[in-house]
Amino acid sequence: MFRYGDIVSLAVMMRILNILSPSVTAYLINEAESSIAKDFSQIISEVTDFTRAADAYLSELVEKSGGEAVTTPETSRLFEGLGIIGPETTLQYGEHVDRFSSHMIQDIRNNWLSSEASITIKAPSRSQRPSTTQSGQGTSFPKWEQSDLLQVLREQMRTWNHAHDMITKATSYGALIDEILF
Repeated sequence: MFRYGDIVSLAVMMRILNILSPSVTAYLINEAESSIAKDFSQIISEVTDFTRAADAYLSELVEKSGGEAVTTPETSRLFEGLGIIGPETTLQYGEHVDRFSSHMIQDIRNNWLSSEASITIKAPSRSQRPSTTQSGQGTSFPKWEQSDLLQVLREQMRTWNHAHDMITKATSYGALIDEILF
């Protein structure tokens, strides 16, 4: 089941993808024959399949709620568009990614304290008394309604889909013009 932080993280990741999308598109246009461009095209298609399915599911959730509290999305339904069969599906990463991930997980387990209201990260002490800027209260979670979070996530999915639709149309128009002229 999805938690508050998971929804925020996914929305932020989609926002980052949307911000990077114009630069990636420019690269793909300028370096269309590179091996990286071919990989990117496949990845963009996979992300778009995911965002289309996720947008449809999120729209269904919001419409079913009828203005009342939205239920927490089911992970399997939200990620249905990725084409991942289930937990037995494994992704292969490089040694460096595995080592970095392990280090981050261990650091979070050892140094992060979280509660319903905040996250606090333990840091090495420098003196016997706390500084005036360090209250020891941690960083509080922003208070968002789940329906607002799902709406933000849905908007990010739609932004990606709109941009991909525009790229697809521009590409097909360009191919049509090339075909007519040449």
